[in-house]
Amino acid sequence: MMLAASVLGLAMAGSSAAAPARGGSPTEHAALQEYCWHWEDTNEFSSRTFTQSSYPNAASLPRLVVELTPATPSRMVYLEFYQGGVWSAENIMRTDASGRAVIGIDPYCEDDEWCDGTYKYRIRIGGLKAPLTISYFEH
Repeated sequence: MMLAASVLGLAMAGSSAAAPARGGSPTEHAALQEYCWHWEDTNEFSSRTFTQSSYPNAASLPRLVVELTPATPSRMVYLEFYQGGVWSAENIMRTDASGRAVIGIDPYCEDDEWCDGTYKYRIRIGGLKAPLTISYFEH
């Protein structure tokens, strides 16, 4: 298993214009936001295996927790999976007032059966991405 770098990255939080000084122009102030993630059960591995015998339904699986500092502005956090050469959204959340987004994963495939295999996922916030590998097994 590979240990995840819990810091997803840094991004500009935006800029705000200050009042112009005499004879000057507004000063731009840009803040950085730091994005971190971990599993709800405090695990920080980017590769996880879940079996149906240990986790009988989606509600019993640990969720992903994404945190950003400072908390504003809020951001959209995407959990995406890779299939057929395309990244598709599995879950989308907006960070709350404290800068957190808690994202559930779905162990069920198209036929509403527990998935059986290893899948590529990623957490995406804007252009920043953190890869994940999740394996689901029936037993």
